[in-house]
Amino acid sequence: MRRALPLLLFSLLCAAPALAQEPISAPSAGFELTVDIQGWEHRTQETDGRLSVLAAGPPAMGGLVQLAIQVTDSGKSGPAAGDAALDELAAQVAQEPSIELGDRFDFELDGRTARGVEVLQSASGVRFRVKLMFLHANGFQYRVQFHAPEDNFDEHWPHAEQVLASFRLIQLDEAAQQRQQLQSLAARCGSQIDWAADWDAAAAAAQEQGKLIVVAIHSIPGFDLGSPLMQGPFMDPEVIALMQNRFVGYVWRKGLQAPFVDPEVFGLGGSTFGTGLLVVTPQGQVVRQVYLVSAPLTAAALRETLAGHPQLRVEAPPTELPRAERVKLAIDNGDLALARRIAGPPPGSHADAPPSEPAELAVQRARLAWIDRQGSLGLHALERAQPSNDPQLGAEIALARAALHTGMGQNEEAMAAVAILDPKRLTDEQHARLLVQRATLQWVAGEREEALALLHQVCAELPEQPAAWAAAAALLGPGIQMEVTPDLSWPDDYAFEAARIGPAAPRVDLLDADAALDGAVDWLLAHQLEDGSWPCPGNIGENQRARDPITMASHAIAVRALLGSLPHYLESDPPRAAQIRTAVQRGLSSYLEQRRIVRENPRVVAFMDYTCWGSSYGVFLLTAVYDHFEAGHFDPGRHTLGRVRTELHAMADDLVRIQQANGGWSYYLSGQVGGEATVAAMSFTTATVLKALQLAEQREFELDAEVLARGRRVLQAMRGSNQAFEYLRMGVSLDPAGEVEILGGAARGPLCAHALVEGGVLQPADMVLPFQRYVEHLHTYGDQSRRALMHCGPETQGSHYLTYDYCTAAEALAAFDAEVISDALRAEVREETLRQLARCHSADGSFIDNPLIGPAAGTGLALQALLALQEAPPRK
Repeated sequence: MRRALPLLLFSLLCAAPALAQEPISAPSAGFELTVDIQGWEHRTQETDGRLSVLAAGPPAMGGLVQLAIQVTDSGKSGPAAGDAALDELAAQVAQEPSIELGDRFDFELDGRTARGVEVLQSASGVRFRVKLMFLHANGFQYRVQFHAPEDNFDEHWPHAEQVLASFRLIQLDEAAQQRQQLQSLAARCGSQIDWAADWDAAAAAAQEQGKLIVVAIHSIPGFDLGSPLMQGPFMDPEVIALMQNRFVGYVWRKGLQAPFVDPEVFGLGGSTFGTGLLVVTPQGQVVRQVYLVSAPLTAAALRETLAGHPQLRVEAPPTELPRAERVKLAIDNGDLALARRIAGPPPGSHADAPPSEPAELAVQRARLAWIDRQGSLGLHALERAQPSNDPQLGAEIALARAALHTGMGQNEEAMAAVAILDPKRLTDEQHARLLVQRATLQWVAGEREEALALLHQVCAELPEQPAAWAAAAALLGPGIQMEVTPDLSWPDDYAFEAARIGPAAPRVDLLDADAALDGAVDWLLAHQLEDGSWPCPGNIGENQRARDPITMASHAIAVRALLGSLPHYLESDPPRAAQIRTAVQRGLSSYLEQRRIVRENPRVVAFMDYTCWGSSYGVFLLTAVYDHFEAGHFDPGRHTLGRVRTELHAMADDLVRIQQANGGWSYYLSGQVGGEATVAAMSFTTATVLKALQLAEQREFELDAEVLARGRRVLQAMRGSNQAFEYLRMGVSLDPAGEVEILGGAARGPLCAHALVEGGVLQPADMVLPFQRYVEHLHTYGDQSRRALMHCGPETQGSHYLTYDYCTAAEALAAFDAEVISDALRAEVREETLRQLARCHSADGSFIDNPLIGPAAGTGLALQALLALQEAPPRK
């Protein structure tokens, strides 16, 4: 999602403020201060038992005047760290027209120098002046922000200065000190890789050594997620070996220059959002996107990339080395075929094969089996290992055996394999690995306290071992806070397939709508799973019974698209219509069953709650079932219709329940696990929910009229004076938006305007300008197709809403006749939509905008767009 910076904390004073004359002491965050201003109140927010935000100001101003201190972990200290934070902020907002960065300044906090910058920002129809400062001390970053309307900033700033004059750094409490120790260990994650200091150094090293460059990108500002790349794949031994032997590593952050930042090459910018890797040449050409970054999938992607560049092949290991060492070097170099050839047939595989082999070779053969997800072969190799008196080698066999059992989903057998190990006979490195392995298995088994104790033990006793760094990162990370149970088994075949972006269809200027429609239907029919659903990347690595809202939305989109195509084939192709009807029946039954499971097994929600998408698209599907039943196209049966009605009303209830205090809908909750949800409305999300609730109301859902009225009011407030729609509205203000940047909002304009026309707020004639802007600027959205990283466009355009935008615009177009939308404009909208849909079209007939969402949703939305573009406009 696009972040609203730097005024993220507007809404924190909206509830439960407290008066304070005595010092507010926060030893968990290492500071204290006094709010001793008449008419001012304060409130705090805690995250994981630690103060994370303190905000103060006059409540009568509703958050328009506010001083806030946001506390986040940081291993840095001194003014230089503040300079770096300001540089990163400057890169982040460089392309944000509503934000102007002014002069930098120094500000004293408890005798230390905080680096600051003056900011002007327009938000919610108000022009704000902001003083933003960064102090790095006590192991924390203190982000100090004061904002007020520009016209009366000088009236309120002296009060903020008075409060900040009382700011004092204090000794951390015991829990905070322990957290700081863990933070220092976690900060070492990824350090086994030699990262290039800058792009020029990376390019020069890659050119000289004949290597490709792996660019690590983690750009999710405002979310307390740790460092998922450094703490994830770059702590995995297989990935580390590949990086050390075959690649040059480079960390890209906003503001850094490299060839792939250029939109003509690939395109990254100040609004880039997401986590992933780019594999690039020394010239900066992107040859692979890695967006599913679990360790096995990352290692596989790097090996596949190497296989596609045989000119970079390294020399085979010297023959004079022992066979086990040669196998190891071949695996480390990513050449699995060579490793298998050197290893030769396994012991006992044929009459002439020896009955056993050296334990060192057996360990490497088991390693190959782990990579190949061939657990039985790996266990067989370990069983054929020759006896050894070396306790460390015996430990490697036991740890390898445990890893194979874990990959096969045999966690009890894995625990038994390591239970025999005597820590006193292990190296420190092996002991640390053993403790983390046991902790992981106990966590999954539900023995949470025992698992946490082991993780703390390895951090305390073996801090120099990489396994301890990973343990510290786990203890600090959101997974433990959310009590997530990971799936430790190997990713399945679908995961490895989903990790590749399939080839695009041959490039054409304009999509052949009829052929593409047939191809999309065929793809959805061919890829429906046995349970009636469709594969979705969001399920990969999941170990929860209930599916997430995005996966449920994807399922609903696919079924609804097939259902919508049914009338198209009833007369022209009855056999295909019969296939579609069967697939819809299976998909609907599966969907309703999954909804039951979701109701009975609520998921833990943090950071984002995508109920707005899951339930809206569920309503769209189930109301369409009614429509096609009444039209005589599809009969799900009386019992299923009853379930449809019940679930439709339940999802509409969900949408009413999550309506924000400002009347809109948003999926953003908070930047921290357990953090207080921020009041926010997103224009396109609000428009989508409004349309869903209107449909539910037509199907006898009892809806308070004020729910829709409030939603329309905030959506209308987000419509700028130039008729463009804001992306995000923070806080409860319904002030008019003022002038809104046009380019970044062009694709959502038809949807948002249509929702207001349906609600009687706008007139049909108000649809013309949004469609004109849609046609003019849509190519800048199409430039983002097939990208995993989001919001990489110059004005925040992102890949993850492309087929959604094309579909909603096409459906809006079909709702208006020639008196509203001229034939010429209609033709332009249709042509430009088909032109940009062609850029999402894959060679196998599917459609994809962002690969993280997957082709089922992309194909379903594209199919609905194609069907809507075929519809004749309503009669005058």
